[in-house]
Amino acid sequence: MGGLSVEMLMKTPDHNVTLSVTIKATPTELYNAWTRVDLLERWLALNAEADVQLGGQYRLENQAEDGRNYTIHGEYLLLEPGVRIVQSFVHSGTVPGTFTHEFLDIQFNPVTPRTTELVLTHGWDGQALDEKGLDALKTSWAYQLDILDAFYS
Repeated sequence: MGGLSVEMLMKTPDHNVTLSVTIKATPTELYNAWTRVDLLERWLALNAEADVQLGGQYRLENQAEDGRNYTIHGEYLLLEPGVRIVQSFVHSGTVPGTFTHEFLDIQFNPVTPRTTELVLTHGWDGQALDEKGLDALKTSWAYQLDILDAFYS
């Protein structure tokens, strides 16, 4: 799913957006927030499914501000509990072929025993986003990460 392979993970994507946030939680707690369905449904998705194993699939259902439903799905490509997650990323609203090899790379860097820097990289090949599109992507991820931060505050 998503057309990603280990070789693709090793190359730099054509485009990416990286955000970093420091959260009062352990790396393990944040890893769980990205992989446990009960936690995903508290901060990232209205409904979630996740087969958390290498090659396992995930599916997130949400609702846009305009009321339209959308899904995001993909495959777990790298799972290092408490350290890093890499997963392919396919948005139901994307025109096929616009973005290829789209992925999320989530890294959990301990700062103190109860504080973690979460670094999220959303990368893709294919079409570049214009300034408005990049701002929208950054704003969307910043909003979701703020919800995650509030969940642990």
